Amino acid sequence: MSVGILPRIKPDALPRFLTASGAVIAISATGYDLGEPWLGAFRVRTEREYPGTSPDLQERRFQVAPLGNSGPIIDRVLKGRVTDEVSVHGGRFIVARSSVDEGVLMAWQGRWHEVFDFVNDSSITLAQAWRRFDRLTFHDSPLGVRVEVGKIPAERIYDEQVHKPVPGVGYLAILPPVDAAGLVPKWRGATVRSGEVWRKEAVEGGRPILVHASLQAVTLLYPEGSARDETPRLTFLDQVQSITWSAG
Repeated sequence: MSVGILPRIKPDALPRFLTASGAVIAISATGYDLGEPWLGAFRVRTEREYPGTSPDLQERRFQVAPLGNSGPIIDRVLKGRVTDEVSVHGGRFIVARSSVDEGVLMAWQGRWHEVFDFVNDSSITLAQAWRRFDRLTFHDSPLGVRVEVGKIPAERIYDEQVHKPVPGVGYLAILPPVDAAGLVPKWRGATVRSGEVWRKEAVEGGRPILVHASLQAVTLLYPEGSARDETPRLTFLDQVQSITWSAG
């Protein structure tokens, strides 16, 4: 399940975002509203199995969104309510259950952001839900949530992505170059001031995706809503001074 719903734009939002691993993503594009909320996704993997751990806890996926994003998801998507709540790690942990299917949302909520996940198992208990967040420590800030993982046995954060809507343009998915090499065509793309751009045909007849690549980041730019005119996206990429992914 994807995030799907965003809260109202914060007037003090920054054109930068801190990922779970501590990387900082920044966009510079004069004349564009870059204060929209930022969203992130990451996975946590245990480097080796350890006794008593169920397979679904060896690798876990999480999403990050501004605080308040889960409320509309609970109301409109799950059509459910919060059934469990506990204070932990300087914030609160909630479990919300659907009233129409097996869907369950679990979220750690800090002062500025929330880290959440979904399961399709209405029988999951509060203790079982928290185990999916076990061994993670959250450090929330206006820039994002820095996540510490377990040391013994060792865990690591990987497969990070950052997502960002740009009003009037489209939806950005930003990845570090090392994780996105397979998305960049072998042939030379159109040259823009911040890198190169390619048009990538979407699967199942969807609208083409624009791929932007530089030494600092790879970005997939999707159209806004049902828009078919590529001019706003092409104009934006031509005006971008930089999109960077600086590892922490």
